Amino acid sequence: KIGTEVKPCYFDLTSPHYVGVLCTMLRTAGDDVSVVIGEALPTPEQAWVPDHDGNRYFSELRLQITDSVPAGGGR
Repeated sequence: KIGTEVKPCYFDLTSPHYVGVLCTMLRTAGDDVSVVIGEALPTPEQAWVPDHDGNRYFSELRLQITDSVPAGGGR
């Protein structure tokens, strides 16, 4: 987890694309931001979304929800 992020991010360090994204995030975050590396769980064998061939996948949906009405503004 990078200190500027609310949630942990997944990075596959065998993928040049993910490594590039990680490097960009680290450069953007700056020198004084903490970085915590942890194991992704569940494991690939524990993935629960199967396809027709029996391959299993994960999915994560990240949303940013904002309220356009100021606090105390009523509805």
